[in-house]
Amino acid sequence: MHDRRRAPSTPGGRLRRPLLALTVLVGGAAAIATPASPAGAASYPNVHVLDAGPVDGLSVRLTDDGLWTVYQRGGGNGLYAVPTSGGRVRTLQTTPVQFVLSPDGTRVVSWDGTQLRSQPVAGGPATALADVTGVIVDQVAVSPDGGSVLFRSDRGTPGQINLYRVPIDGGAVTRLNAPLVATGSVEIYRFSHDGTTVAYRGEHVSAGRSELYTVPTAGGPAVVRNAPMVAGGSVQNDFAWAPDDSWLVYEANGDAVGRYDAYAVTLATGAVQRISDDPSGEGAAGFVFADDSSLVALRLVNSGGSRLVRSTRDGSDRRVLATSAPGEILNDPAAVSLPAGRVLFTAYDGAKIRWGSVRLDGTDRRVLSDATLGGKLTLDGRRLVYSEYTGVRYAVKARALDGSEAPVTLVDPAQVVDGAANDGVTAIVRTPSGEPMSARLDGSGATLVFGPLPPTGETTGAAVTRDGRHVVAVQDRFTDGTPALLSAGPSYDAGDTMAFTPLTPARILDTRLDQQVGYSGPKPIAGETVRLTVRGRGGVPDSPDVRAVVLNVTATEASAAGYVTVWPSGGTRPLASSLNLERAGQTRPNLVTVSLGAAGAVDLFTQTGTHLVADVAGYFTGAGSATAGRFFPLSPGRVLDTRDGARPGAGATVRLALAGRAGLPASGISAVVLNVTATEAGAAGYVTVWPSGVARPLASNLNLERAGQTVPNQVIVPIGADGAVQLFTQSGTHLVADVAGWFTDAGEDFGTSGLFRAFSPVRMLDTRPAFRQKWDGAKPGVGAVVPVTYSTPGEGVIALTVNVTLTEANGPGFVTAWPAGAPRPLASNLNADAADQTIPNHVTVRAGRPAEEFRLYTQSGGHLIVDVTGTYLA
Repeated sequence: MHDRRRAPSTPGGRLRRPLLALTVLVGGAAAIATPASPAGAASYPNVHVLDAGPVDGLSVRLTDDGLWTVYQRGGGNGLYAVPTSGGRVRTLQTTPVQFVLSPDGTRVVSWDGTQLRSQPVAGGPATALADVTGVIVDQVAVSPDGGSVLFRSDRGTPGQINLYRVPIDGGAVTRLNAPLVATGSVEIYRFSHDGTTVAYRGEHVSAGRSELYTVPTAGGPAVVRNAPMVAGGSVQNDFAWAPDDSWLVYEANGDAVGRYDAYAVTLATGAVQRISDDPSGEGAAGFVFADDSSLVALRLVNSGGSRLVRSTRDGSDRRVLATSAPGEILNDPAAVSLPAGRVLFTAYDGAKIRWGSVRLDGTDRRVLSDATLGGKLTLDGRRLVYSEYTGVRYAVKARALDGSEAPVTLVDPAQVVDGAANDGVTAIVRTPSGEPMSARLDGSGATLVFGPLPPTGETTGAAVTRDGRHVVAVQDRFTDGTPALLSAGPSYDAGDTMAFTPLTPARILDTRLDQQVGYSGPKPIAGETVRLTVRGRGGVPDSPDVRAVVLNVTATEASAAGYVTVWPSGGTRPLASSLNLERAGQTRPNLVTVSLGAAGAVDLFTQTGTHLVADVAGYFTGAGSATAGRFFPLSPGRVLDTRDGARPGAGATVRLALAGRAGLPASGISAVVLNVTATEAGAAGYVTVWPSGVARPLASNLNLERAGQTVPNQVIVPIGADGAVQLFTQSGTHLVADVAGWFTDAGEDFGTSGLFRAFSPVRMLDTRPAFRQKWDGAKPGVGAVVPVTYSTPGEGVIALTVNVTLTEANGPGFVTAWPAGAPRPLASNLNADAADQTIPNHVTVRAGRPAEEFRLYTQSGGHLIVDVTGTYLA
């Protein structure tokens, strides 16, 4: 709900105790527009009370995409989730719990001393993963691909702690580690970056001696990875994966009792090499890698002090990067910054923290600041944001990591809360009165304050979303002793954001002579443009507030190969295509999201002569904030595959239950976004998708031209009252469906995330040599992964609507779109049956980081073309 209890102006005052930073920001910079602000500090214009409290500030976590805030109420009382930009609070668990979030932000895993459970962050039934009554459960983690939950437990073996895996959606619990000695224990474990393997330290040979193992996450034999050790030798807790997962670095006293060295093991060969060269060998820790996995930086400690060194995996090229001064301790390296080619580190002399950086080749060591309270590396890896003591107070400053620029004072006085937002433009700091504040990293422009706080109010925690759009804080805003959960963000409403209303599909255009709707005349010829009035038809209101629509457009009885483009009426036809025809007589559908022209119409251009059919699936109306019609994306998840059983026959209807599955909430859904594929068709025909509980409409979503064909199409469909949709197949075909997200219904509270911004199609990618855009390589081949970046200035983009076309396919295969930074899912968006095909499909894809990127995987290879038609805002 909106904050209706506004506090008076913030008075001056001394700095309060440091704020708890609820998230650590890691990643690259995204292109996010920063709104103009008046000179001097100003308050965020949009402040929401997410929960009036009391809220436990220590428990608050943001999902990685920033869309959801998950927290406990005071005293650890239950578990709750709420949209960060404002919305309805979901009660996830009512008993005191501990919890972790899945990497994609769609599920929460919790345990309360009785059960280990998982459930959608957006609310839904909890799936019991394991009975943990009376046993130890700790170090719970979700695999990077989101498919597995790992936990340490003495489950079934009192006095012995083993490592277990269970699928996140439920299933058999599997012990992963090798057998342990009677009092043995798995002390610590870490996932490989791709999530397929786990490295762990476990007592196996004898009590007090630990080995380093790797084991497949899915289960299999565990393999010892450390070199043989002398009696009493043991692998320590410090070990780390290289970014490419090809090698591990660990610390062990393997050569002699009391001597600790750093070792590297190459997994492919099993070769182990000592990479530290300190004769006393008293400690090695803090392993951080260069992004290309070529080098590792680590800290060595001995009786004479400490050193920062780096080494190759075979130890053939070791170099000292920094050495501690007398009375000084070097801390573990903070980060490796590849854009600047430098290692960031800190040193402590008992009075102050000194930040420094040095090139990976050991040259050009720089002191960045020597009187700091703390700091963080910016997410573009080029600057340090830190608090520096000026003699009477702390000021927040920023400086290039290579020391090439003088420090820039961002806010004085203030202290760092979070070093930088994921936009690479702003830092989140603490004001003298304890308020979170955003400030530009270059020191220009106005600051935005979360507040103001009343004189007796207090902030006990603050975090910033990855896109820099929202600040979340736990505050006693109303001086009644109750810490409430609040969020604030700048206003990006330029009058062009919209909310979605789904419709049961309705036909509003058909140019075929015996079935004409919304058109009169002969079959459209090559080069013709058909104007289609949308407002006031098919359930779309006749109102100027309707600004965009979703249409399923089908070209049929084509005269020749060609394409169709759909765009707002009255505008210039863009360099883009909405669907592609490969031959005469073909029938092909594609979903289209398109803005309306001034007359409430769209134009359809056909390069070749073809009949045109259009079914409307929903519309967008203007909204600066909304309850219903806000989109929440999901990483693609498979929810239907009939190939596991008998093929649905001609005239069959398949009911698909969706609520509470694959990250979807159990309630509050108005519509879902599905990629539906018909495959192994029995004959020519069509498929219709519609909400359960209503009559099947006169509409189609997919069209099949022959037996054995595979055809995909994206579908936006309302969900029935029972949380399900239905799929009708005229000719009989196997059906596959992957869910990509959902729209809220009117039961949601007001918020801004998930609002849509539409525009005329813009080409983002074209790999063809004669038309290249944002691509300079060869034609993507078998198994190629092509990055796609939305570079038009935007703010807080969480998902994009794009038209993806595969052309000149190398052979049968599929194309998958998924967010950057996430593992490729078991899902597909386009399917080619043969070489040289041209296949388009409408894709709604979650935005990854950095730079709102997503990826395209092509199984068989082919040229790729991408046109963006709109974005959903964070």
